[in-house]
Amino acid sequence: GTGGALCLMLQAFKYNLPRALEPIRQGGMIFSPLQWSIYAATVVIFALGQGNRCLQLKFAPLVVKRACSLDGKNNGAIVHGLLAPLYVMGLFHGTKQ
Repeated sequence: GTGGALCLMLQAFKYNLPRALEPIRQGGMIFSPLQWSIYAATVVIFALGQGNRCLQLKFAPLVVKRACSLDGKNNGAIVHGLLAPLYVMGLFHGTKQ
């Protein structure tokens, strides 16, 4: 379950990283200094916000908690085991918030 969730996250990272690095690969001529400052601030904000607040404080504990529920002792449904990566990521059979 957790390995599949990690693979899905790495696949998204691999897909989006080249797009995020396009301005750097094309050289510094496509952005003005103000635009580079905004680009850098955006990267920092997303790294701190998504990396710390969302991943570390919310998503990782959810994945661990739901992965532990798949150990077979809690009478987990068969479909949860078959779709373990999606289940541990909270994409189905979750609580409504």
